[in-house]
Amino acid sequence: MIITPPTPAAARKRTARASLAKRGGNSGTQEKQKEQALKPDIDSAALKRRAKELSTEIQRGCSVEQNEKVERIRAEVENGTYKVDADKIAEKLMEFDFQLEDKIKPD
Repeated sequence: MIITPPTPAAARKRTARASLAKRGGNSGTQEKQKEQALKPDIDSAALKRRAKELSTEIQRGCSVEQNEKVERIRAEVENGTYKVDADKIAEKLMEFDFQLEDKIKPD
């Protein structure tokens, strides 16, 4: 096992921290401690848990509509009642073609 000595910059930082600790810290550190004392206690685990719950709820809201549409179409296909709208398909293909041409055209 090889142990490398700290770099001079790291040694200076460590010395400066030790010096501040002996003097009781600096005013910036004391101000940060005061700010922390005034902030309400927020449990980070609870915050993460709530964020995950909200994310799941949002995903469910979107997927409920999609799932209903998929199930409706699936049932129509199985029953043989699904109607293909050729005009709508042709219209969408033409829109896509025009969009593609606009992106490919050199200026």
